[in-house]
Amino acid sequence: MRLFLEKGFDETTVEDIAEAVEISPSTFFNYFPSKEDVVFEDELDPLVLAAFDAQADTVNPIRRLRMAMSAVFGHLTPEQDRMMRDRMRLMATTPELRGAMLSQFASIVDQLAHLRQGSGASATTSPSTTSRARCSACFSPRCLRSPTIPRPT
Repeated sequence: MRLFLEKGFDETTVEDIAEAVEISPSTFFNYFPSKEDVVFEDELDPLVLAAFDAQADTVNPIRRLRMAMSAVFGHLTPEQDRMMRDRMRLMATTPELRGAMLSQFASIVDQLAHLRQGSGASATTSPSTTSRARCSACFSPRCLRSPTIPRPT
């Protein structure tokens, strides 16, 4: 993230990143398929999904997501908070990252939809369109408006 913030996303190469962490460019690709994936890599998504899954299936999915996000984002360390804000600013100002963000969003919606299906569904069962739509709705600005979810400044 430091290089992207200092040089800009487009100006930062995989070689720059590899050199900064003292690995070869080919080793970089063992960890990340692309430099876009470096921006999206964090430990928070799995925590939000786990907090969502830990709640009863009977709880409204929008409320489940709000509670999960509040549980995770309400306990960020100052370093995690700064990193999240830097990442959001970078994504908002970089067209390539906005497109990649939509792909990540779709992946998260699918994961939430699978969790929403409950433990009775097999791992290979595809979530229904209705389940995906409900999970997508959880991310609408109206649904996310909550005093318990921190807002970027």
